[in-house]
Amino acid sequence: MTRASFVEILVSTFGYAVPEDVEEAPFTDVSPNATYAPYIKAATDEGVISGYADGKFKPMDKLTRAEALKFFVSERLAAVKASEKEPLGTGFRNAGELGPDYFAVAFGM
Repeated sequence: MTRASFVEILVSTFGYAVPEDVEEAPFTDVSPNATYAPYIKAATDEGVISGYADGKFKPMDKLTRAEALKFFVSERLAAVKASEKEPLGTGFRNAGELGPDYFAVAFGM
């Protein structure tokens, strides 16, 4: 799986707003016309990804487990920061569908 593909999945899973068009990509090696550019832009705007020191993201590089973990942890940290503004869990698209005892039932509590 590529770094770009993983970011697409991460952004879609957590329901970030994906721009229709990208006028200027956040990294020098991401074309604004690339199909993954809106997802990379959304993840960058949310503070989930930052790329490399040289201004590149390397979207076609193979994703390592360490990178996947870093992206996921960064996403959760961004969610915690956002929860200071809104209740935790409201960022999920189906948050309104979950009953108050959802986690208790899901985890057999």
